[in-house]
Amino acid sequence: MEKQLTVIRVKEDCFSITDTLSVMIVSVTTLQMRSVRRWDTFMGREIGPVVDLYESQSSYDIGLDDVVCSSDIWDSCTSTTSHNCEHSEDVHLACALEDPLMFRLVDENGETIDSDSSERGLLLHYGHTVCDDSFSDNSADAICKEMGYIHGARNWTSGNLYESQSSYDIGLDDVVCSSDIWDSCTSTTSHNCEHSEDVHLACTLEEPVIFSIVNENGEPIHSGSGERGLLLFNGNTVCDDSFTDNSADAICREMGYALGSADWASGQFYDIQSSYEIGLD
Repeated sequence: MEKQLTVIRVKEDCFSITDTLSVMIVSVTTLQMRSVRRWDTFMGREIGPVVDLYESQSSYDIGLDDVVCSSDIWDSCTSTTSHNCEHSEDVHLACALEDPLMFRLVDENGETIDSDSSERGLLLHYGHTVCDDSFSDNSADAICKEMGYIHGARNWTSGNLYESQSSYDIGLDDVVCSSDIWDSCTSTTSHNCEHSEDVHLACTLEEPVIFSIVNENGEPIHSGSGERGLLLFNGNTVCDDSFTDNSADAICREMGYALGSADWASGQFYDIQSSYEIGLD
């Protein structure tokens, strides 16, 4: 059976996991093989004599040596086209095709959730699940922002919610973030978790509406009506402790009413109030 092999004529001197190289794809059929070194691109380490060499290598010239890179960007690298090598020093490289993104969300079928959706899904880190140990709202916000959702997380939970979870390895644990920026986070790829601790995450597409006013049926009151209604803060009610006319004016202006509030009162006026959490005091 024909296989696709990535072959690079590069000597291994100074070669490291940060080195980024242009590659050539060749078709390989039946070849004599012998053991060489392999690089694990995800873990950034060399993992033993596992991959093999090919008879066809002798048909190539050695074209690059002393590839030294200070980062994982090719512009940071130096090299030379002269060499003192044998083909036993040829570099073999596998490039990551699956899960090039650090984080992504998948649905119950393992399909990636579109970036324009606020659907909650199973959080994957390089194709592995994330354990909820030490996971917090900061962790959720930081990861959503790292994925490009500038307003952070909408909500998150953990649990064995999909049958497909058991098909993944658990790849990240103890995600501790001191702020909502990923650079503030620490984590570990070792874990002591079960899939019942997998994180499921939903990210916010738009800036959340902080305040809103609803009628007795829970329907939003239009901004031009002037009707009094139940004040909500991120979907939860607001308690009247220490609430003043200044509070009312400030909130109305925050919602775009330039003249502030017309009046306010407190009490249980609607049957639906008990269906809301109290969210601000």
